[in-house]
Amino acid sequence: MDILAKKIMTRLSMASLLVLLFATGSIASIAENYKATQKQKVIAGAVYKFIKFIEWENSTRETAENFNLCLQRYDPAFTPLTKRKVQNKMIKLRLLDKEKFTGHCDVLFLNAEKNNTIALLKEFKDKSVLTISEQIGFASQGGIIELGNHNNRLTFSINLLSAKANNLNIGFQLLSLANHVIKN
Repeated sequence: MDILAKKIMTRLSMASLLVLLFATGSIASIAENYKATQKQKVIAGAVYKFIKFIEWENSTRETAENFNLCLQRYDPAFTPLTKRKVQNKMIKLRLLDKEKFTGHCDVLFLNAEKNNTIALLKEFKDKSVLTISEQIGFASQGGIIELGNHNNRLTFSINLLSAKANNLNIGFQLLSLANHVIKN
């Protein structure tokens, strides 16, 4: 084979490989996971750890197939959680915008900069849903866990009243790590 034919074959092979990878979604998923910032990864990890210290009192939780983690908008940092289990159930990510609030959520992470926080909290009030957000004042508005940042460290506050109203028991280990606990 001459040099020109080898170059053409090499380029065709590379193009075929790229098409195959795009068709299987491999490159897209790698690109999505790469886009996640370190901050997003820390938050996703913290949400996963929070879940381990929460007990849902709702008896229908036991019959559900999946553990539903709902997000306001897609966040690639949460994708690896779909390979993990919580309470012997696989975590399933659900996007609220696409589902129009029709499905059941076990955890609701408000990660969009929308002004409908109060409406969403009313939608999920008195349901066994753990609500989490980075929005300032979220816990005082009725959210359960408000994430913060102090000296580049993740901090959080817990609204124990809202948790009890949603039939959630928060473990003492998590309560002891919180910067602020709203009890009344």
